[in-house]
Amino acid sequence: MVSGGGDLGAAEVGVLAEAFAQAAREMRRSVPVPKGAPYYGLDIGLSDLTALDLLCREGIFRKYQSAAVLECGLGGTARWWSARFGCRVVGFDARHRLLAAGRRLQEGAPVAPRAELACSRPAPLAASAETFTHVWCVDPGSAAEDIAAEALRVLRPSGFFGLHGSECWAGEVERWEAALGAAGFVALERRRVPLVEPPSYVAAARTVLRHVLEGRPEAARLAALCGEPQALRATAVQLIAQRPS
Repeated sequence: MVSGGGDLGAAEVGVLAEAFAQAAREMRRSVPVPKGAPYYGLDIGLSDLTALDLLCREGIFRKYQSAAVLECGLGGTARWWSARFGCRVVGFDARHRLLAAGRRLQEGAPVAPRAELACSRPAPLAASAETFTHVWCVDPGSAAEDIAAEALRVLRPSGFFGLHGSECWAGEVERWEAALGAAGFVALERRRVPLVEPPSYVAAARTVLRHVLEGRPEAARLAALCGEPQALRATAVQLIAQRPS
């Protein structure tokens, strides 16, 4: 599970995609593929998928709806949400090599065809105004004010913004609430997400991935980026806000 870190080097992109694909193939020999997680959560920075369910509880999802995931990294959350709800999901990230690895993973996985990845900073976001019915962000690294303003701009009237932050981010909650309110969001709700043990396949997949990466000198930084899943480290906070109709 790759979490945090800067952009990947050119050589690391290919190594990452190949290692994830190999780990997934080995896992499929004994563990059924979870719905929406063809790489057994390795490409999703958040191991507790029930938290993703909670984040997008607002709104009735249909195939005609469209969602954006900001700072999507490898695009695992975009793939999961699209497979889960059948709606169109676009993942945005400015780290072009990390995004390139995500696209290679996308090509090699049986993902929902309505998930796609696009290279863009959160602010300004490369999307037209009032494009999406939902905007999601997990552990954002960009300024609250920038993301809040852009999320409001690209959301359709009455659209929902959902933000998930790990415990180390919780000290920024008040700032985010103020930024969302200043941008024009209404119906702001704060939630505490309880500690949940991740599915057993997450730990198993991470063990397999480490074995795959062993002996590859160019993969040293990738191994360091495979940190402990968030659900093993701390509780989390979620903020839900709505654009006025």
